[in-house]
Amino acid sequence: MDEQINKLVEQLLRQRKKDYLTVNQVRDGLPVEAVRSLGLKKGKSSVKEVINRLLLHLGENLTILRNGRSSYVAFNLLLKDIVLNKIRENPNLSSKRLRSLLPINNRTFVEILNDLFKNGELKGVINEKTHLLKGFIISSDGGSAESVRQDDVQEKKLFKNAYDKVSKGRRFVRIHLIREELNWSNERFVRVLEWLKSELVIQLQGGDPSTFSKSEIEQSYIDNTGRLRLTATWITDD
Repeated sequence: MDEQINKLVEQLLRQRKKDYLTVNQVRDGLPVEAVRSLGLKKGKSSVKEVINRLLLHLGENLTILRNGRSSYVAFNLLLKDIVLNKIRENPNLSSKRLRSLLPINNRTFVEILNDLFKNGELKGVINEKTHLLKGFIISSDGGSAESVRQDDVQEKKLFKNAYDKVSKGRRFVRIHLIREELNWSNERFVRVLEWLKSELVIQLQGGDPSTFSKSEIEQSYIDNTGRLRLTATWITDD
């Protein structure tokens, strides 16, 4: 076991502020020298090859998780804690979106959520329009439905102000312009964008990217199906 490899993987996770990364993200995120020392190539070595080499060097603090065809390198945490940490990152995720972001299969995800609800560690926030689960409150974090609602209202207002400012009367507004106007972190912008979409406040559209610069495309949005979304439309009256 090369403890340096274990240390580099741990550092990569901490730098990205993640409990887990895909195997390919780890392969491409490690220093070139470390990848070469494993007999691998950035962007080329298969997931199976990377896992086989990494397993020889991972300590007890790290593990490999699998979800269908996807594989991840993760801190060796309880799966329950991985779920709770992801909710802390973005409490406004729908249960469907939360599931898609986690390195666990559907059955395990449902079992963990049911246990968290049953034990009172987690509460759900219901969408008033669709009556579907739109977010979560971790009981031990001292949150409340009212505080979550007030945060939602404020961020919705800020987003709408930016939307109106850059729209100039247009119905289809470029997402990169809204992002530039808000000047939020990527995590915050994506969180609010996805929440507004799940609340049926906005609709997102694709389109022809040939009229966009490379930077403008990068500052747009790729949804969980891998589709590039270039514009947004505000579809409610408020």
